[in-house]
Amino acid sequence: MGLRQSYINERSALNSSMHDWEAGAWAHHDVASTDARKRYLKSRFKSTPILGNEYDYIVGPVLLRISGHLTGPQARAYRIALRGIMNP
Repeated sequence: MGLRQSYINERSALNSSMHDWEAGAWAHHDVASTDARKRYLKSRFKSTPILGNEYDYIVGPVLLRISGHLTGPQARAYRIALRGIMNP
């Protein structure tokens, strides 16, 4: 698994949720490490339904994790914003 190298953003937005966050982005050494982390998280959410769900996007070596409490269009807006930051 990739070593988390840096934390870019996390915002608290949900009041009484088990997951009290909207989105977070973590940069890894390379895209392969980022992809491995995404696959690991997907398997954890699939095997432990009580965790809920989330949207996961890879932009370069960055894994963008977005709360499943948001809608698909809201999650895509985060992905688009990150792409704008990564590829100005």
